[in-house]
Amino acid sequence: MKILNISQIREADIYTFEHEPISSIDLMERAAQACADWCKKHLAISQKIHIFCGIGNNGADGLAMARLMADWFENIKVYAVYYSSKKTAEFEINFERLKAFEKIQVVDIESNTDFEKINIEQNSVVVDCLFGSGLNRNLTAWLADLIDLLNLQKAYKLAIDMPSGLRADSDPDRESTIFEAHHTLTLGLPKRSLFYDSNFRFAGTWETLEIGLHPEASTKLDTDCFFTEAYFIEKIKKKRPKISHKGNFGHALLVAGSYGKVGACLMAAKACLRAGVGLLTVHAPQCAYPILQQAVPEAMFEADKGKKMIKKITEYEAFSAIGLGCGIGTAPKTQKAVLKLIENYSKPMVLDADALNILAENPQYCDSVPKGSILTPHPKEFERIIGSKSVGYERHQLQIEFAKRYGLCVVLKGAHTCTVLPDGRSFFNTTGNAGMASAGSGDVLTGIITGLLARSYIPEEAAILGVYWHGTAGDAAEKIWGQESMNATDLIANMGKF
Repeated sequence: MKILNISQIREADIYTFEHEPISSIDLMERAAQACADWCKKHLAISQKIHIFCGIGNNGADGLAMARLMADWFENIKVYAVYYSSKKTAEFEINFERLKAFEKIQVVDIESNTDFEKINIEQNSVVVDCLFGSGLNRNLTAWLADLIDLLNLQKAYKLAIDMPSGLRADSDPDRESTIFEAHHTLTLGLPKRSLFYDSNFRFAGTWETLEIGLHPEASTKLDTDCFFTEAYFIEKIKKKRPKISHKGNFGHALLVAGSYGKVGACLMAAKACLRAGVGLLTVHAPQCAYPILQQAVPEAMFEADKGKKMIKKITEYEAFSAIGLGCGIGTAPKTQKAVLKLIENYSKPMVLDADALNILAENPQYCDSVPKGSILTPHPKEFERIIGSKSVGYERHQLQIEFAKRYGLCVVLKGAHTCTVLPDGRSFFNTTGNAGMASAGSGDVLTGIITGLLARSYIPEEAAILGVYWHGTAGDAAEKIWGQESMNATDLIANMGKF
Protein backbone atom coordinates (compact mmCIF):
# COMPACT_ATOMS: atom_id res chain seq x y z
CA MET A 1 0.00 0.00 0.00
CA LYS A 2 1.12 3.55 -0.71
CA ILE A 3 2.36 5.87 2.01
CA LEU A 4 1.34 9.36 0.92
CA ASN A 5 2.55 12.70 2.19
CA ILE A 6 0.11 15.07 3.87
CA SER A 7 -0.66 17.15 0.79
CA GLN A 8 -1.46 13.93 -1.11
CA ILE A 9 -3.69 12.71 1.72
CA ARG A 10 -5.59 15.99 1.43
CA GLU A 11 -5.92 15.29 -2.31
CA ALA A 12 -7.31 11.83 -1.51
CA ASP A 13 -9.88 13.47 0.77
CA ILE A 14 -10.88 15.91 -1.97
CA TYR A 15 -11.12 13.11 -4.53
CA THR A 16 -13.48 11.30 -2.15
CA PHE A 17 -15.59 14.46 -1.67
CA GLU A 18 -15.94 14.87 -5.42
CA HIS A 19 -16.33 11.29 -6.62
CA GLU A 20 -18.40 9.52 -3.97
CA PRO A 21 -19.66 12.22 -3.52
CA ILE A 22 -19.65 13.11 0.18
CA SER A 23 -19.30 16.29 2.19
CA SER A 24 -16.32 17.01 4.42
CA ILE A 25 -18.49 16.96 7.54
CA ASP A 26 -19.97 13.56 6.63
CA LEU A 27 -16.54 12.03 5.95
CA MET A 28 -15.48 13.40 9.32
CA GLU A 29 -18.50 11.68 10.88
CA ARG A 30 -17.26 8.38 9.45
CA ALA A 31 -13.81 8.96 10.93
CA ALA A 32 -15.25 9.89 14.31
CA GLN A 33 -17.50 6.82 14.26
CA ALA A 34 -14.49 4.58 13.54
CA CYS A 35 -12.63 6.10 16.49
CA ALA A 36 -15.68 5.84 18.77
CA ASP A 37 -16.16 2.19 17.81
CA TRP A 38 -12.50 1.50 18.61
CA CYS A 39 -12.89 3.11 22.03
CA LYS A 40 -16.04 1.13 22.76
CA LYS A 41 -14.20 -2.08 21.92
CA HIS A 42 -10.94 -1.39 23.77
CA LEU A 43 -11.77 0.86 26.73
CA ALA A 44 -13.78 0.12 29.86
CA ILE A 45 -17.25 1.67 30.14
CA SER A 46 -16.41 2.95 33.60
CA GLN A 47 -13.25 4.78 32.51
CA LYS A 48 -13.45 8.56 32.54
CA ILE A 49 -12.68 10.01 29.11
CA HIS A 50 -10.97 13.41 28.76
CA ILE A 51 -10.94 14.63 25.14
CA PHE A 52 -8.73 17.64 24.33
CA CYS A 53 -9.93 19.34 21.13
CA GLY A 54 -8.20 22.01 19.13
CA ILE A 55 -10.22 24.33 16.90
CA GLY A 56 -9.26 22.68 13.62
CA ASN A 57 -10.54 19.50 12.01
CA ASN A 58 -8.68 17.26 14.45
CA GLY A 59 -10.58 18.98 17.22
CA ALA A 60 -13.77 18.56 15.24
CA ASP A 61 -13.04 14.81 15.12
CA GLY A 62 -12.80 14.86 18.90
CA LEU A 63 -16.09 16.69 19.35
CA ALA A 64 -17.85 14.21 17.07
CA MET A 65 -16.21 11.30 18.92
CA ALA A 66 -17.50 12.58 22.25
CA ARG A 67 -21.05 12.75 20.90
CA LEU A 68 -20.86 9.27 19.35
CA MET A 69 -19.43 7.77 22.57
CA ALA A 70 -21.98 9.36 24.88
CA ASP A 71 -24.34 6.37 24.78
CA TRP A 72 -21.59 4.04 25.99
CA PHE A 73 -19.26 5.78 28.43
CA GLU A 74 -20.48 7.04 31.77
CA ASN A 75 -18.25 10.08 32.07
CA ILE A 76 -16.92 12.13 29.14
CA LYS A 77 -15.37 15.57 29.48
CA VAL A 78 -14.39 17.72 26.51
CA TYR A 79 -11.76 20.47 26.70
CA ALA A 80 -12.08 23.04 23.89
CA VAL A 81 -8.59 24.50 23.49
CA TYR A 82 -8.80 27.93 21.85
CA TYR A 83 -5.28 28.57 20.55
CA SER A 84 -6.62 30.86 17.80
CA SER A 85 -9.76 32.74 16.85
CA LYS A 86 -9.92 30.91 13.49
CA LYS A 87 -12.16 27.90 13.99
CA THR A 88 -12.88 25.58 11.08
CA ALA A 89 -16.46 25.19 9.86
CA GLU A 90 -16.39 21.51 10.84
CA PHE A 91 -15.37 22.43 14.39
CA GLU A 92 -18.26 24.88 14.72
CA ILE A 93 -20.80 22.40 13.31
CA ASN A 94 -19.70 19.63 15.67
CA PHE A 95 -19.56 22.03 18.61
CA GLU A 96 -23.20 22.96 17.99
CA ARG A 97 -24.19 19.29 17.68
CA LEU A 98 -22.47 18.51 20.99
CA LYS A 99 -24.60 21.05 22.86
CA ALA A 100 -27.55 18.66 22.66
CA PHE A 101 -25.69 16.20 24.91
CA GLU A 102 -26.05 17.76 28.34
CA LYS A 103 -24.26 14.91 30.13
CA ILE A 104 -21.00 15.83 28.36
CA GLN A 105 -19.22 18.62 30.20
CA VAL A 106 -17.32 21.13 28.01
CA VAL A 107 -14.44 23.10 29.52
CA ASP A 108 -12.86 26.07 27.73
CA ILE A 109 -9.05 26.36 27.77
CA GLU A 110 -7.69 29.66 26.46
CA SER A 111 -4.37 29.99 28.27
CA ASN A 112 -2.30 28.36 30.98
CA THR A 113 -4.36 30.17 33.60
CA ASP A 114 -7.16 27.72 32.72
CA PHE A 115 -5.05 24.67 33.54
CA GLU A 116 -6.54 24.60 37.03
CA LYS A 117 -9.77 23.41 35.37
CA ILE A 118 -8.00 20.22 34.30
CA ASN A 119 -8.42 17.38 36.78
CA ILE A 120 -7.52 14.00 35.30
CA GLU A 121 -8.04 10.98 37.49
CA GLN A 122 -5.57 8.12 37.61
CA ASN A 123 -6.47 5.27 35.22
CA SER A 124 -8.69 7.52 33.12
CA VAL A 125 -8.18 8.15 29.38
CA VAL A 126 -6.72 11.26 27.73
CA VAL A 127 -7.61 11.64 24.05
CA ASP A 128 -5.43 14.00 22.03
CA CYS A 129 -7.37 15.80 19.29
CA LEU A 130 -5.44 19.06 19.40
CA PHE A 131 -3.67 19.20 16.03
CA GLY A 132 -3.49 15.83 14.28
CA SER A 133 -1.42 15.50 11.11
CA GLY A 134 -1.69 19.05 9.82
CA LEU A 135 0.86 20.67 12.13
CA ASN A 136 4.09 21.91 10.48
CA ARG A 137 5.45 24.29 13.12
CA ASN A 138 6.43 24.33 16.78
CA LEU A 139 3.78 24.97 19.40
CA THR A 140 3.37 28.26 21.22
CA ALA A 141 4.59 28.29 24.80
CA TRP A 142 1.30 27.73 26.62
CA LEU A 143 0.24 24.93 24.27
CA ALA A 144 3.58 23.23 24.88
CA ASP A 145 2.92 23.60 28.60
CA LEU A 146 -0.49 22.00 28.13
CA ILE A 147 0.98 18.98 26.35
CA ASP A 148 3.69 18.69 29.02
CA LEU A 149 0.91 18.64 31.62
CA LEU A 150 -0.98 15.92 29.75
CA ASN A 151 2.16 13.82 29.37
CA LEU A 152 2.60 13.85 33.15
CA GLN A 153 -0.84 12.38 33.81
CA LYS A 154 -1.07 8.78 35.02
CA ALA A 155 -3.69 8.01 32.40
CA TYR A 156 -3.97 5.98 29.21
CA LYS A 157 -3.12 8.35 26.37
CA LEU A 158 -4.71 7.99 22.93
CA ALA A 159 -3.82 10.16 19.94
CA ILE A 160 -6.22 10.65 17.04
CA ASP A 161 -4.59 10.70 13.59
CA MET A 162 -1.19 11.87 14.93
CA PRO A 163 0.21 12.82 18.35
CA SER A 164 0.02 16.59 18.57
CA GLY A 165 3.38 18.18 17.85
CA LEU A 166 4.63 15.27 15.72
CA ARG A 167 5.00 16.09 12.04
CA ALA A 168 3.89 13.61 9.42
CA ASP A 169 6.54 14.23 6.75
CA SER A 170 9.58 15.56 8.60
CA ASP A 171 11.48 15.26 11.85
CA PRO A 172 10.39 17.40 14.79
CA ASP A 173 12.78 20.07 16.01
CA ARG A 174 14.79 18.97 19.02
CA GLU A 175 13.07 21.50 21.24
CA SER A 176 9.57 20.43 20.13
CA THR A 177 7.01 19.38 22.70
CA ILE A 178 5.02 16.35 21.53
CA PHE A 179 2.14 14.41 23.03
CA GLU A 180 3.33 10.98 24.19
CA ALA A 181 0.60 8.50 23.31
CA HIS A 182 0.32 4.89 24.34
CA HIS A 183 -1.60 4.25 21.13
CA THR A 184 -2.38 6.22 17.96
CA LEU A 185 -5.38 5.82 15.68
CA THR A 186 -4.31 7.28 12.35
CA LEU A 187 -7.17 8.01 9.97
CA GLY A 188 -7.63 6.72 6.43
CA LEU A 189 -3.99 6.29 5.41
CA PRO A 190 -0.79 5.80 7.45
CA LYS A 191 1.62 8.70 7.91
CA ARG A 192 5.29 8.24 7.12
CA SER A 193 6.70 9.37 10.46
CA LEU A 194 4.76 6.65 12.29
CA PHE A 195 7.09 4.07 10.72
CA TYR A 196 10.25 5.57 12.25
CA ASP A 197 11.54 3.92 15.44
CA SER A 198 12.57 7.30 16.85
CA ASN A 199 8.91 8.35 17.01
CA PHE A 200 7.70 5.34 19.00
CA ARG A 201 7.95 7.30 22.25
CA PHE A 202 5.30 9.66 20.85
CA ALA A 203 3.02 7.43 18.78
CA GLY A 204 3.32 4.24 20.82
CA THR A 205 1.66 1.35 19.06
CA TRP A 206 -0.52 2.49 16.18
CA GLU A 207 -3.04 1.33 13.63
CA THR A 208 -4.83 2.77 10.62
CA LEU A 209 -8.60 3.11 10.81
CA GLU A 210 -10.63 2.74 7.62
CA ILE A 211 -12.79 5.85 7.10
CA GLY A 212 -14.19 5.15 3.65
CA LEU A 213 -11.88 7.05 1.33
CA HIS A 214 -12.74 6.47 -2.32
CA PRO A 215 -10.96 3.28 -3.51
CA GLU A 216 -9.46 5.14 -6.47
CA ALA A 217 -8.26 8.12 -4.44
CA SER A 218 -4.72 6.89 -3.80
CA THR A 219 -4.28 5.14 -7.16
CA LYS A 220 -4.22 8.54 -8.86
CA LEU A 221 -1.29 9.72 -6.75
CA ASP A 222 2.39 8.85 -7.27
CA THR A 223 4.71 8.01 -4.39
CA ASP A 224 8.04 6.28 -3.83
CA CYS A 225 7.07 5.08 -0.36
CA PHE A 226 5.04 1.96 0.47
CA PHE A 227 4.34 -0.52 3.23
CA THR A 228 4.31 -4.23 2.52
CA GLU A 229 1.06 -6.13 2.77
CA ALA A 230 0.24 -9.81 2.31
CA TYR A 231 -1.38 -9.38 -1.11
CA PHE A 232 1.83 -7.85 -2.49
CA ILE A 233 3.91 -10.71 -1.09
CA GLU A 234 1.59 -13.26 -2.68
CA LYS A 235 2.13 -11.57 -6.05
CA ILE A 236 5.91 -12.00 -5.95
CA LYS A 237 6.15 -15.44 -4.28
CA LYS A 238 7.18 -18.17 -6.69
CA LYS A 239 5.48 -21.55 -6.74
CA ARG A 240 7.70 -24.62 -6.85
CA PRO A 241 6.91 -26.63 -9.99
CA LYS A 242 5.88 -30.22 -9.39
CA ILE A 243 8.66 -31.40 -11.70
CA SER A 244 11.70 -29.90 -10.00
CA HIS A 245 15.15 -30.88 -8.81
CA LYS A 246 17.63 -29.18 -6.51
CA GLY A 247 19.43 -27.61 -9.44
CA ASN A 248 16.34 -25.53 -10.17
CA PHE A 249 16.68 -23.63 -6.90
CA GLY A 250 20.23 -22.35 -7.01
CA HIS A 251 23.46 -22.97 -5.17
CA ALA A 252 24.22 -20.46 -2.40
CA LEU A 253 27.52 -19.77 -0.68
CA LEU A 254 27.60 -18.49 2.88
CA VAL A 255 30.87 -16.97 4.03
CA ALA A 256 30.42 -16.94 7.78
CA GLY A 257 31.77 -17.77 11.22
CA SER A 258 34.92 -17.47 13.30
CA TYR A 259 36.15 -19.01 16.53
CA GLY A 260 33.47 -18.35 19.15
CA LYS A 261 30.92 -17.26 16.53
CA VAL A 262 30.15 -20.49 14.72
CA GLY A 263 26.57 -20.14 15.95
CA ALA A 264 26.04 -17.22 13.54
CA CYS A 265 27.19 -19.49 10.74
CA LEU A 266 24.79 -22.26 11.79
CA MET A 267 21.73 -20.01 12.04
CA ALA A 268 22.37 -18.37 8.67
CA ALA A 269 22.87 -21.78 7.06
CA LYS A 270 19.72 -23.31 8.54
CA ALA A 271 17.65 -20.27 7.52
CA CYS A 272 19.08 -20.35 4.00
CA LEU A 273 18.02 -23.97 3.63
CA ARG A 274 14.56 -23.25 5.05
CA ALA A 275 14.25 -20.49 2.43
CA GLY A 276 14.21 -23.21 -0.19
CA VAL A 277 17.66 -23.02 -1.75
CA GLY A 278 18.60 -26.10 -3.80
CA LEU A 279 22.21 -26.40 -2.63
CA LEU A 280 24.21 -24.66 0.08
CA THR A 281 27.94 -24.50 0.66
CA VAL A 282 29.30 -22.86 3.79
CA HIS A 283 32.79 -21.38 3.70
CA ALA A 284 34.02 -21.10 7.27
CA PRO A 285 37.19 -21.50 9.37
CA GLN A 286 38.37 -25.02 10.04
CA CYS A 287 37.14 -24.86 13.65
CA ALA A 288 33.54 -24.84 12.33
CA TYR A 289 33.88 -28.14 10.44
CA PRO A 290 32.76 -30.73 13.06
CA ILE A 291 30.00 -28.46 14.38
CA LEU A 292 28.54 -27.59 11.01
CA GLN A 293 28.66 -31.10 9.55
CA GLN A 294 26.80 -32.44 12.55
CA ALA A 295 24.33 -29.59 13.09
CA VAL A 296 23.51 -28.87 9.43
CA PRO A 297 24.01 -32.10 7.49
CA GLU A 298 22.16 -30.70 4.46
CA ALA A 299 24.92 -28.11 3.87
CA MET A 300 28.29 -28.76 2.26
CA PHE A 301 31.38 -27.44 4.00
CA GLU A 302 34.28 -25.59 2.43
CA ALA A 303 37.15 -25.12 4.87
CA ASP A 304 39.11 -21.89 4.87
CA LYS A 305 42.90 -22.06 5.27
CA GLY A 306 42.44 -20.32 8.61
CA LYS A 307 41.77 -22.44 11.66
CA LYS A 308 39.92 -19.76 13.66
CA MET A 309 39.14 -17.05 11.14
CA ILE A 310 38.54 -16.56 7.45
CA LYS A 311 41.74 -15.72 5.60
CA LYS A 312 41.16 -16.59 1.94
CA ILE A 313 38.12 -17.16 -0.29
CA THR A 314 39.13 -18.61 -3.63
CA GLU A 315 36.13 -20.30 -5.27
CA TYR A 316 33.05 -18.12 -5.58
CA GLU A 317 32.06 -17.21 -9.14
CA ALA A 318 30.14 -20.45 -9.78
CA PHE A 319 27.63 -19.80 -7.00
CA SER A 320 24.17 -18.34 -7.66
CA ALA A 321 24.41 -15.97 -4.71
CA ILE A 322 26.69 -15.22 -1.78
CA GLY A 323 25.79 -14.25 1.79
CA LEU A 324 28.72 -12.59 3.51
CA GLY A 325 29.53 -11.43 7.03
CA CYS A 326 27.73 -13.36 9.77
CA GLY A 327 30.15 -13.81 12.67
CA ILE A 328 33.34 -13.44 10.61
CA GLY A 329 35.02 -10.75 12.73
CA THR A 330 37.16 -7.91 11.40
CA ALA A 331 40.72 -9.23 11.72
CA PRO A 332 43.11 -7.76 9.09
CA LYS A 333 43.41 -11.01 7.10
CA THR A 334 39.62 -11.44 7.15
CA GLN A 335 39.18 -7.88 5.91
CA LYS A 336 41.58 -8.50 3.04
CA ALA A 337 39.72 -11.66 1.98
CA VAL A 338 36.31 -9.97 2.20
CA LEU A 339 37.36 -6.89 0.23
CA LYS A 340 38.90 -9.05 -2.49
CA LEU A 341 35.63 -10.99 -2.77
CA ILE A 342 33.59 -7.78 -2.94
CA GLU A 343 35.89 -6.45 -5.62
CA ASN A 344 35.83 -9.57 -7.80
CA TYR A 345 32.39 -11.18 -7.48
CA SER A 346 30.17 -10.11 -10.36
CA LYS A 347 26.64 -10.93 -9.13
CA PRO A 348 24.51 -9.35 -6.39
CA MET A 349 25.38 -10.58 -2.90
CA VAL A 350 24.06 -10.15 0.64
CA LEU A 351 26.26 -8.20 3.07
CA ASP A 352 25.56 -8.29 6.80
CA ALA A 353 27.22 -7.80 10.18
CA ASP A 354 31.02 -7.81 10.00
CA ALA A 355 31.00 -7.49 6.21
CA LEU A 356 29.28 -4.14 6.78
CA ASN A 357 31.75 -3.18 9.49
CA ILE A 358 34.62 -4.00 7.13
CA LEU A 359 32.97 -1.90 4.43
CA ALA A 360 32.59 0.98 6.90
CA GLU A 361 36.34 0.83 7.64
CA ASN A 362 37.09 0.77 3.91
CA PRO A 363 34.46 3.10 2.36
CA GLN A 364 36.39 3.33 -0.92
CA TYR A 365 35.11 -0.19 -1.65
CA CYS A 366 31.44 0.90 -1.68
CA ASP A 367 31.76 1.47 -5.43
CA SER A 368 33.03 -2.11 -5.81
CA VAL A 369 29.99 -3.77 -4.23
CA PRO A 370 28.13 -5.48 -7.11
CA LYS A 371 25.11 -3.48 -8.26
CA GLY A 372 21.86 -4.80 -6.83
CA SER A 373 23.55 -6.25 -3.75
CA ILE A 374 21.55 -6.29 -0.53
CA LEU A 375 22.95 -4.66 2.62
CA THR A 376 21.20 -5.50 5.90
CA PRO A 377 22.50 -3.09 8.57
CA HIS A 378 21.03 -2.37 11.96
CA PRO A 379 21.02 1.38 12.81
CA LYS A 380 24.52 1.45 14.32
CA GLU A 381 26.01 -0.40 11.36
CA PHE A 382 24.29 2.03 9.03
CA GLU A 383 25.76 4.97 10.94
CA ARG A 384 29.24 3.47 10.54
CA ILE A 385 28.76 3.01 6.80
CA ILE A 386 27.53 6.54 6.07
CA GLY A 387 29.77 8.13 8.70
CA SER A 388 27.12 10.12 10.56
CA LYS A 389 24.40 9.73 13.17
CA SER A 390 20.76 10.35 12.30
CA VAL A 391 17.23 9.24 13.14
CA GLY A 392 13.77 9.30 11.63
CA TYR A 393 13.13 11.19 8.41
CA GLU A 394 16.74 12.36 8.12
CA ARG A 395 18.08 8.79 8.41
CA HIS A 396 15.54 7.61 5.84
CA GLN A 397 16.71 10.28 3.37
CA LEU A 398 20.33 9.25 3.90
CA GLN A 399 19.34 5.62 3.31
CA ILE A 400 17.68 6.59 0.02
CA GLU A 401 20.68 8.65 -1.09
CA PHE A 402 23.11 5.80 -0.29
CA ALA A 403 21.02 3.18 -2.11
CA LYS A 404 20.67 5.34 -5.22
CA ARG A 405 24.31 6.44 -5.24
CA TYR A 406 25.70 2.91 -5.19
CA GLY A 407 22.84 1.04 -6.89
CA LEU A 408 22.12 -1.16 -3.86
CA CYS A 409 19.20 -2.49 -1.83
CA VAL A 410 19.57 -1.23 1.74
CA VAL A 411 17.56 -3.09 4.39
CA LEU A 412 17.65 -0.93 7.53
CA LYS A 413 16.45 -3.15 10.36
CA GLY A 414 13.99 -1.92 12.97
CA ALA A 415 10.41 -2.29 14.21
CA HIS A 416 9.24 -1.46 10.67
CA THR A 417 12.33 -2.57 8.75
CA CYS A 418 12.74 -0.28 5.75
CA THR A 419 14.01 -1.66 2.44
CA VAL A 420 15.18 1.00 0.01
CA LEU A 421 15.71 -0.13 -3.58
CA PRO A 422 18.35 1.19 -6.00
CA ASP A 423 15.77 3.47 -7.63
CA GLY A 424 14.92 5.07 -4.27
CA ARG A 425 11.60 3.37 -3.60
CA SER A 426 11.04 2.49 0.07
CA PHE A 427 9.13 -0.45 1.51
CA PHE A 428 8.33 -0.51 5.23
CA ASN A 429 7.66 -3.96 6.66
CA THR A 430 4.49 -4.81 8.58
CA THR A 431 5.39 -8.18 10.15
CA GLY A 432 7.47 -9.06 13.20
CA ASN A 433 7.54 -8.16 16.88
CA ALA A 434 9.86 -7.08 19.69
CA GLY A 435 10.69 -10.68 20.59
CA MET A 436 12.90 -10.74 17.49
CA ALA A 437 15.27 -8.23 19.09
CA SER A 438 17.69 -10.93 20.18
CA ALA A 439 21.05 -12.37 19.21
CA GLY A 440 21.08 -14.23 15.91
CA SER A 441 17.93 -12.74 14.43
CA GLY A 442 19.97 -10.83 11.85
CA ASP A 443 21.88 -13.99 10.88
CA VAL A 444 18.55 -15.67 10.16
CA LEU A 445 17.51 -12.76 7.93
CA THR A 446 20.79 -12.99 6.01
CA GLY A 447 20.23 -16.69 5.44
CA ILE A 448 16.68 -16.18 4.20
CA ILE A 449 17.57 -13.40 1.75
CA THR A 450 20.62 -15.31 0.47
CA GLY A 451 18.46 -18.35 -0.18
CA LEU A 452 15.89 -16.30 -2.09
CA LEU A 453 18.57 -14.55 -4.12
CA ALA A 454 20.10 -17.93 -5.05
CA ARG A 455 16.67 -19.11 -6.15
CA SER A 456 16.68 -16.43 -8.87
CA TYR A 457 14.50 -13.87 -7.16
CA ILE A 458 15.62 -10.45 -8.35
CA PRO A 459 17.38 -8.56 -5.53
CA GLU A 460 14.48 -6.17 -4.91
CA GLU A 461 12.03 -9.05 -4.46
CA ALA A 462 14.48 -11.12 -2.41
CA ALA A 463 14.97 -8.24 0.03
CA ILE A 464 11.30 -7.34 0.46
CA LEU A 465 10.10 -10.95 0.58
CA GLY A 466 12.92 -12.00 2.91
CA VAL A 467 12.16 -9.27 5.43
CA TYR A 468 8.44 -10.07 5.37
CA TRP A 469 9.06 -13.84 5.75
CA HIS A 470 11.48 -13.19 8.61
CA GLY A 471 8.83 -11.15 10.43
CA THR A 472 6.11 -13.70 9.76
CA ALA A 473 8.29 -16.42 11.30
CA GLY A 474 8.78 -14.15 14.30
CA ASP A 475 5.04 -13.66 14.69
CA ALA A 476 4.49 -17.42 14.53
CA ALA A 477 7.23 -17.98 17.13
CA GLU A 478 5.66 -15.39 19.43
CA LYS A 479 2.45 -17.40 19.59
CA ILE A 480 4.41 -20.37 20.95
CA TRP A 481 7.05 -18.79 23.16
CA GLY A 482 5.91 -15.22 23.78
CA GLN A 483 8.16 -12.24 23.12
CA GLU A 484 10.25 -12.66 26.25
CA SER A 485 11.28 -16.28 25.65
CA MET A 486 11.61 -16.64 21.89
CA ASN A 487 15.04 -16.72 20.27
CA ALA A 488 16.53 -16.71 16.78
CA THR A 489 16.39 -20.46 16.25
CA ASP A 490 12.64 -20.29 16.96
CA LEU A 491 12.34 -18.11 13.85
CA ILE A 492 13.92 -20.84 11.71
CA ALA A 493 11.64 -23.47 13.21
CA ASN A 494 8.59 -21.39 12.28
CA MET A 495 9.55 -20.40 8.74
CA GLY A 496 7.27 -23.13 7.40
CA LYS A 497 4.20 -21.19 8.60
CA PHE A 498 4.69 -18.56 5.87
